[in-house]
Parts: sequence; structure tokens; C-alpha cells
Amino acid sequence: MIIYGALVIPIVAAIYLYLYHREEVQIWKFAVILVFGFGCVIGSKFLVQKVATSDTEYWTGWATVTEYYERWDERVPCVHETCTTTSTNSDGSTNKSCTKDHAYDVDDHPPYWQIVDSNGITVRVGEDDYSGLVKRWGKGPRFVDLNRHYHSIDGDKYVADWPGTDETLEAVTTSHTYENRVQASTSVFNFPEVENPKALGLFDYPGIGGHYTMASILGPSVPGKPEAERKLSLANAKLGRMKQVRMWILIFKDQPSDVAYQQEAYWKRGNKNEFVLVIGIDTKNNLQWAYPFSWTEVESLKIGARNFLEEKKGEQLDLVAVVDWLKDNVAKTWVRKQFKDFSYLTVEPPTWAVVLAYIANIIVTAGISIWAVMNRYTDKPRFDFGGFRSRGRYR
Repeated sequence: MIIYGALVIPIVAAIYLYLYHREEVQIWKFAVILVFGFGCVIGSKFLVQKVATSDTEYWTGWATVTEYYERWDERVPCVHETCTTTSTNSDGSTNKSCTKDHAYDVDDHPPYWQIVDSNGITVRVGEDDYSGLVKRWGKGPRFVDLNRHYHSIDGDKYVADWPGTDETLEAVTTSHTYENRVQASTSVFNFPEVENPKALGLFDYPGIGGHYTMASILGPSVPGKPEAERKLSLANAKLGRMKQVRMWILIFKDQPSDVAYQQEAYWKRGNKNEFVLVIGIDTKNNLQWAYPFSWTEVESLKIGARNFLEEKKGEQLDLVAVVDWLKDNVAKTWVRKQFKDFSYLTVEPPTWAVVLAYIANIIVTAGISIWAVMNRYTDKPRFDFGGFRSRGRYR
């Protein structure tokens, strides 16, 4: 790799110092130059690779409990002293008398609200989110005594539980990072670079809004979209942990089918846990084409989705029927691709990262080299007294 060429810099520096400054530089300092120089290169390579391969996937579950923690306070050890000047000495120094004010402070802990989802993940929410769930679930929160060692405010908590019905199920989406070598590698999966995706009308990931909600159907408003969105959110929540999957439907209106391939390239076939179904409709919402993409190796799922929609080509898009087909067939056949299978892919750092690594190594190596020469060791003793000589020193 080109970035490893920067390893030559500390080697050249060590050779130069040996040829022209060997009297000032001890052997162990050559080791310091090489270790720091090599470490700078290897560290730069590791950091760049970590950043280049870091990706975000989304997990969906459902809220199982929502909790309200009351405000409380506690004592924390802290000694404060108050000092006063009692007298002034002839040399200008002062004498002080100090007394301890108290042996503790009081820390105040504000209230907060949170939900715990079916994946065991805790998400902080606002008071309105908590109150809305309590009302929707129709069960008053139960009191839980936390038995705190408090100072004056005994904060406890209130917990509301999901009643277990689909009507009251609240989907919760959280983001998680993972290593995705595919997105940074050009050795095997060379997805074409998509220029100006906004002009093409391509979709970005919508992000998590309102603390924990994320849309599953992206695109223009079509008949039945709200009902289909609710159904797909429920399916993503129920299948999220069990099948390690998140389903998307992307709708393009009055666009050629080529836009689906552009979307696949833009998302680099999506995250490891995603099944994406791209649908094209005309201005009257009639189905024109369909294209699924995913990293799953179950090709029958992709073929089945495409065939299901091909049979309805020219008909009014029935999003609810599409979601019903998806949730039933994904539940039966989906298998997530193991991205550890891509560990063999090499990741070449971009040009800017290589240049930065060289510059950083030059600066580090030059700094250590100057230190090695300027802080040289001399055999000249500090003093000679009665035949006893002190050891040499750095200067």
C-alpha cells in the first residue's frame, strides 16, 4: 500500500543522524525515532480504515416499557475551607487561619423519561412521549420505590407496560455502527459513483425522528400509504430481532427503471440487514416496474418479489398488498448476509489520507530528531571534588 511508503521517512532520518550526529545521539534514541515513526504510519492507516469502513444500520423493535424517573438529590463528599489572614510577618509573608465549612455538597439530579424496546435498548424520550404512551396503552403507571440514599428529595420512578396488542404497539428504531468493507473497497464490488443524487431524485436514509421513529416507505403520497406504513413498521418491529431484517419500500413516480439501479449504487446495495423493494409508478399511480435489492443470498426472495409485482403491472398500486406479501415471505425465507465474509476485502485509503499520513510522519520524525540532537549526553562531569566525579548529564 502507498501509505506504507511513509515508513521510509523515519528510516532515512535515523540513517542521517547516524552519519552526521552519531556523537550526540545515543542508540536508544534511534529506536525512539523508528518506533514513533512506524507507529504514526500504522496508526494513520488504522484510523483511516476505521473511518472508511464504519457504516450505520437500523434496528427496529417495539417499546415494552416506558419509565419516568423523578427528580432527586444526594450528598457527595466535598470539604470546603475558609481561610483568613491573622498576621503579617516581617518578610511580607502572612499567617492564615483556616476552618472547614462543611464536609459535603448536594448534587441535584433532574427528572428524565425513557423507553426500553424489545431489543433491550434504552432510549431517552421527552415527557410528552412518555405521557402519550401511557395514555395509548391505557394502563396507569405503577410506582417503583428505588430506595435511594437521598438528601432531601426522594426520587422514585413510575413504569408503564405495553399491553401486548398490535393496536398499541409502538415501533422503535435505533442506529448502530458496524464494519462495512464493501463501501470502502474497489477491488470486487465496484459500485459506480452516483453524481448529483438529488437531481436524480434518489433517496437518502431518512434518519430517526422524534427520538425513535423512522419511516419505512419513502416516496410520494399514494392511496393506502398511511395504512401500509403502519403495517410495514409493525412487521419491521416484529421481525427485526427474530430475523435481523429491516424492510424498505422506495417509490419513484414517472421515472425509468434505470433509477432503481442508481438507487442501488447510491446505497451500495443497502446495509447488511436490509431488504429494499424499489417500485416505479406513473402519474396515475399505476405500477410500471419493480426492482428489489439486498445482500441476502436467498435469491428466491428477490425473484419472488419481482414476479409478484410483475403480475400487477399496469394496475393501480396496492401498497397494503405489497406489504402483506413482504412480511409473509420475508418471515419465511429471509437470511441475513454475514458481512464477516467480506473480511478479505482490502481498503485503500484515499489520496488525501495518504498525503496527511506523510505530512504527519514528517512532522513527528523531525520533532523527535531535533529533540535527539539537542538533548545530547556528555561525558564531561558536572564537578570534580577530591577525586570523585559526578556522572554526565543531558544538555
